[in-house]
Amino acid sequence: MRRAGLMLMSLGGVLALASCGQQGDLAQQCLRKLKPYGDYHYQLGTAVPEVRPGLNGTWPEANAVNACIQQKAARRAKAVPKAPAPRATPDGKLPLPTAFPLMPGDTALWPTLTLAQQQRALVFLRNGSTIRSSLEGQ
Repeated sequence: MRRAGLMLMSLGGVLALASCGQQGDLAQQCLRKLKPYGDYHYQLGTAVPEVRPGLNGTWPEANAVNACIQQKAARRAKAVPKAPAPRATPDGKLPLPTAFPLMPGDTALWPTLTLAQQQRALVFLRNGSTIRSSLEGQ
């Protein structure tokens, strides 16, 4: 369960607002890395926040932090595999999801699953799990 409270964190001379549940957000990472002088603020809860200078902060340093945030966000977006939406085969089932790492025996198991089981397995694969673990408890 996430806490909704806010706290003021000192980052080596830099003050930044940080959510208790988001200690590893992009703005925090870049503020720690660059250590700009002064205070810098950003809106919580945004995927790619924009840092603005506060007391004694400067726009050039805020722009450097924002460039760092943009670079990290771009790397994060590239790291997430984008699997195309599967199309049904003539028998009404889904093709083998080769965009994900499969376990030995999954190729033989896949066509024996019902369409509902295949759809459930895809959800598990997208979350980093396995086809077989999607069948547990059914």
